Amino acid sequence: KRFDSRVRILTAGVFMSATALVIGISIYVPCLAVVGVTDTDPQIARFADFLTNWGFPKEDTWLVFLIITFGTLATLYTALTGMRGVIWGGVMMSFILFAALASQIFYLLTNLDGGLATVWRNTREVGIYVKDTPPFEFSLQGIREYVKIPYTYLGLLIIGVLGGVNTYSCNQTIVQRFGSTQSVRDAQRGFFMSVVGSIFSMLLLVFLGVGLYAFYVQQGGGTLPQALQENPDKVVPYFIADVFPNGFAGLIIAAVLSLGLGGFSGALNSLSAVTMVDFINHVVPR
Repeated sequence: KRFDSRVRILTAGVFMSATALVIGISIYVPCLAVVGVTDTDPQIARFADFLTNWGFPKEDTWLVFLIITFGTLATLYTALTGMRGVIWGGVMMSFILFAALASQIFYLLTNLDGGLATVWRNTREVGIYVKDTPPFEFSLQGIREYVKIPYTYLGLLIIGVLGGVNTYSCNQTIVQRFGSTQSVRDAQRGFFMSVVGSIFSMLLLVFLGVGLYAFYVQQGGGTLPQALQENPDKVVPYFIADVFPNGFAGLIIAAVLSLGLGGFSGALNSLSAVTMVDFINHVVPR
C-alpha cells in the first residue's frame, strides 16, 4: 500500500466536491434551455410564487421550480434504476442527442446561404478569443507574457489531453461503466466507443455553435440579434424557439433534458458509491 487512509479520504473528498459541481451543472443547463423556449404556465407560476418568500427573485421562480422538479425526478430515476439505468439510459440518450444535433445542423446547412463554406469562413470570427500566440520565448519574461493570454491553442490542447486522461482513467463516473462489463475486452471496446463518441459529439457541438453564429450574423445583416448579444449562452434555445415548430422544438428540448439526466445519473451513482466505499464502509466498522 503506497498511500494511507488520509490520502484516500482526501482524494475521495476532492472527487466528491467536483462531482457535486457536475451534478449542479447537469441540472442547471437543461433547465436553462427549457426556460429559454417556454413560457411560465399560469398554474405553475402561482404554485412557484412561494419561492419568492425564500429570497428568489420573481423572474427566476420558473427556473428554480424546474430545477427542483428535474432534480427530484432525476434522483428518483437514479435510485430506482441503479447502474443498469445509468448505462442503458446513457445509450438511448446518446441516440437522442445525435438525432437532435443532426436535425439542427441539417436545418442550418439547408437554410444558410453558402452552406458549409459560410460556416467555415466564420470560424475565425467565432474563435476570436483563441488568439494566435506570439513566438514563445523560453525566459521568465516570455513565460509571464504567455500565461497572460486568456486562451491559446496549446493551452486548450493540454487541458483537453489532461482532462481526457483524468476522465477515462480515474474518474469514477466513467470507470464505473467499465467495471460493470463482463471482461477486460468488453471494457476496452467500451472505452474505444466512448472516446470516439465523445470526440464526434464534441465536433458536432462545435460545428453547431459556429453554424449558429454564421446563421444569425447572416440573418441580421452582419450583426447578431440583440437578444443573443445580451445572452450569448442562450443561443441554442433561441434558435430552437425561433425556427422550429412547437412539436419538433419539444423533441429537441427532450434531447437536452435527456443529456442532463444522463450526466446527472452517472455522477450521482458514482457519488453514492464513493461515499459508501471510501467513507461509510471505511469509517464505520462492520
